[in-house]
Amino acid sequence: MAHFGWTLSAAWSPLQLGLPRPGSLTPKVKLKQGCIFTIQIVLETCQLAAVIITGLLLLYIPLCYENFHFHVAHLYARLGYPNAQHILGQRYLQGTGVEKNEEMAMHWFRQAAGQGHPHSSFNLAVGALRNMTVALEEG
Repeated sequence: MAHFGWTLSAAWSPLQLGLPRPGSLTPKVKLKQGCIFTIQIVLETCQLAAVIITGLLLLYIPLCYENFHFHVAHLYARLGYPNAQHILGQRYLQGTGVEKNEEMAMHWFRQAAGQGHPHSSFNLAVGALRNMTVALEEG
């Protein structure tokens, strides 16, 4: 069998080659039985903490869905997705998951309409008819 350019005979053992015995690479530190038990308790506590944190994070989504959805939509709107920009405009206009703000609503509708979103264009026109703070452009 060739291994790193050496040819080994089947009669040779790892000990004859000077290789360590299997299992002999374990640390030379001897732990008392109490130390091992303490380490096991710490590991179990860490696992329990991870499960609790995961459960709390999963509970956050349904309990705070409006805020969670708003923050996700806001992220995508800043990345330039017109549907997310329209959703943010709707959220600001209705005050769902965020404080009602017509100026911000028209800002996000303007952003989405600039990318060809038809519902945002309609909402901008309605906003102009209702004298909301909208600066309409021709086109």
